[in-house]
Amino acid sequence: MKKILIEAKNIRFKYPRSYSNALNNINLAIFKGDFISIIGDNASGKSTLCKVLTGLIPTYINGDFSGEVLYNGVPINNIHISHLSKKIGYVFQDFENQLVQDKVIDEIEFVAQNFGFIDYKERACQTMKELGISHLKDEFIHTLSGGQKHLLTIASVLVFNPEVLILDEPTLQLSPYNQIKIYEILQNINKKFNTTIIVIEHNYKFIKDYAKQILYLESGKLRFSKPIIDIDNLNFHLNTCSFKHPKKLGSQILNITHLNHKYQTLNKDYHQILHDINLSFYENERVVILGENGAGKSTLLELISGIIPLKQGEILYTGNSSAKSSELITYLYQNPQNMFLQDCVKNDIELIPLLHNAPNIHEFCDEIITTFHLQQFKERNARILSGGQQRCTSLAIGLATTPDILLLDEPISSLDTNNKKALFQLLTLLDNQIKLSIIATHDLALVSEWATRVIIISKGEIIFDDIPQIFINSRFNVYCSELSTEEIS
Repeated sequence: MKKILIEAKNIRFKYPRSYSNALNNINLAIFKGDFISIIGDNASGKSTLCKVLTGLIPTYINGDFSGEVLYNGVPINNIHISHLSKKIGYVFQDFENQLVQDKVIDEIEFVAQNFGFIDYKERACQTMKELGISHLKDEFIHTLSGGQKHLLTIASVLVFNPEVLILDEPTLQLSPYNQIKIYEILQNINKKFNTTIIVIEHNYKFIKDYAKQILYLESGKLRFSKPIIDIDNLNFHLNTCSFKHPKKLGSQILNITHLNHKYQTLNKDYHQILHDINLSFYENERVVILGENGAGKSTLLELISGIIPLKQGEILYTGNSSAKSSELITYLYQNPQNMFLQDCVKNDIELIPLLHNAPNIHEFCDEIITTFHLQQFKERNARILSGGQQRCTSLAIGLATTPDILLLDEPISSLDTNNKKALFQLLTLLDNQIKLSIIATHDLALVSEWATRVIIISKGEIIFDDIPQIFINSRFNVYCSELSTEEIS
């Protein structure tokens, strides 16, 4: 008979200043060796449940809590945090908050050393090798891309071989190759060490291919917990290819010539990020930029927006410097928390339209709030929302500015199927207002369902620039295999 490892009894939880419970009467048993996928819409309680299972709620996160969680039959509030943290490894959705050291190798070694492993150096090297990040060993963490930081955070948890491994959206900001690699590693750990794996996941393919058990949450309630083999009619929506004929292109709106960018490391060396980038963009284009983690996608968008000063090359917006056209160019950060400046969601969304004296501000912003299902959160501080809610809020902030050029960095991360559809819908509605949209992403659904042009960056260089049909038909395998393999070479 399988051994019950974690048991939750009558769990209820409500965040401060919230009108409703985030979790309602949750009862579940998690067995030794389970591979569980927790699914549900944004704000259904998935991340909150994981925080309860790790003891973060109510020990460190305040709120109205009732119920009991047992680990190996012992209430977790009776287990010292130093012992519990060695048994349960947890990768947050906002994973960057877990990184505490300066260098990659120091981060991984610190965790193993902190738990008293004599072979902490060997463990760190082996974990980096398994995740394909050995080449980043001596890099400073602040210079890594979002995807590379996520791999590092996962490595820092894998290094001490916990009995339970909980990952809140483990594929967030990762390239397709690294998404598969992470799940292959998790599956191997599950089979080899009988480690209990718990993931929060929106991707149907990974749920279907790797999970043994499904926990489905809806509005804070556990609707069911079933083996995946017993689920035939779960209403997942696979993204299918539905190419749309590109709109007729207008005049050139953005031109980039001989763009190079490098930064100086703390070791006084120079690291080249972009190499002689030459691109022209036209009105009515919907552009998707793909590439491996650390390829230079975010850097390119930040240079276009003027956030990073231009040092070599030229970026012209209809004949003018893009840095002087910041009011006409909006950039949505990869980390949505960078978009929050006010004390509540509604004020964040209305801030820029108010500064620009836009017409019908309240009606327009209310429409955006409704589209992204943010009505019940509009008076709450965006910084305390779930990852999916924060992503929706950052998108709403950007779209409310109605710029000529909209730059989005990983906008689909943390979004459930309904909010992905809402994003596509809203981007389509804004076609008549936004002249050019450029999205950096790893999500191929944007290629098939939205884009009119695909650009691939590899190691700071443009290696592909064409329409989606050509990409899917002749370069798909290049992107998913050859290009991705270069990440670990």
